[in-house]
Amino acid sequence: MTRDDRNRLARLAGLAALIRDQAQADLARHAQACAKTRHLLAEIDAPPMPEGDLSPMVVESVLQRHRRWAAPHKARLNATLAQQTAEKLQSESRLRAAFGRAQVLEQLVNRRRD
Repeated sequence: MTRDDRNRLARLAGLAALIRDQAQADLARHAQACAKTRHLLAEIDAPPMPEGDLSPMVVESVLQRHRRWAAPHKARLNATLAQQTAEKLQSESRLRAAFGRAQVLEQLVNRRRD
């Protein structure tokens, strides 16, 4: 292998490492988006409890209104979470491929040095 070939291989390994790092950042961003949406869903599932001396009928009315308000919001958030989860799975797949490429190229670079 010529010196130019070794230099090209080293540059290619460097590029593969950059792509791997970008894929890791993308995965982290998608995971954070999923976590945020799950948190919003959990908040909607915990209805506010009215304070004070309210009759059980008033409390039930408040809870029923909250459930009616929450239903479409939960549906929207669940759809968002499904999309985010699909994007996260795609990011995981891209990261696995990028990690493998970077690792193989790094091994080739190191092997050529020996």
